[in-house]
Amino acid sequence: MENMAAWIKATSDIMIRVLLGQEENIFVLKDFINSVLEDRGFSPVVNLTIKNPVNMRDIFSGKETFLDVKAEDETGRSFDIEIQSSGGRAFVNRSLYYWAKLYHSQMEEGQKFNKLNPVICINILNFELFKDDEQHNFHSCFMIQDMDNRENVLSDHLQIHFLELPRMIIDRYRVPPKRLQKWMWYLKEEGNLGEDDMNIILKDDPVFEKAHDTFRKFTTDEMLKEKYDARMKWESDRATAIDEAWVDGNEQGIEKGRMEEKEQLNKEHAVKMKKSGVAIDIIVSVTGLSKEVIESL
Repeated sequence: MENMAAWIKATSDIMIRVLLGQEENIFVLKDFINSVLEDRGFSPVVNLTIKNPVNMRDIFSGKETFLDVKAEDETGRSFDIEIQSSGGRAFVNRSLYYWAKLYHSQMEEGQKFNKLNPVICINILNFELFKDDEQHNFHSCFMIQDMDNRENVLSDHLQIHFLELPRMIIDRYRVPPKRLQKWMWYLKEEGNLGEDDMNIILKDDPVFEKAHDTFRKFTTDEMLKEKYDARMKWESDRATAIDEAWVDGNEQGIEKGRMEEKEQLNKEHAVKMKKSGVAIDIIVSVTGLSKEVIESL
């Protein structure tokens, strides 16, 4: 059997969901969130609930478009974690838009505004968002501040983090000193290094041992391999559409590139997968189209 770990990466949207979005990996998710919060001096999570948990065996089922991870802590803070492989500065607008949607979704009819809780978005980026700023740190955190007094924060309810993986320069044979840096090391190197080299970061660390074990189980499963391959073909086409939309500044194009439910786009992907010999049931699970529609294409 082909070694799937030779080409699958921990930084695909599916793997982020598998690693952080399963109930059995909740302590892994908690550790990741706390590494981000503590890197900027925020109070850590004590208890965490995953709002959209997934099982590794059914990660490809349904019509799910966004493979982000949503969670809530004991104080009511909401967390949204997602990975983005490509993009430009328009991604900032999209991140603000999704923060606003999550913040607004807390409101119920007749509810008082003082019942709203902070929403914290953590974006893992496989591209440089602030590439014009050579001195920029790999971890950015944005809040609403007084321009005349940066210490005066209007509210902690808006908190958006960007983790730019390309900016994190690592020595793959040396464990970084800080917890968030260690997470960046893991995300960049999982799937690239052999077991002996991975032991550098796994040794005596139950969080990364669990993450690595989850990764190995996924990458040695033949059924998941086939479905992942089909999904990646779909992702490639979607990424192209998103890139073109960002270049053109076309909001409608961005939405088209990201919305799997749009029937016409799904049909185009289904045709390509059929030509590649992908099984009908897998095309159904990836695109959300019915078997009858796919067979008619």
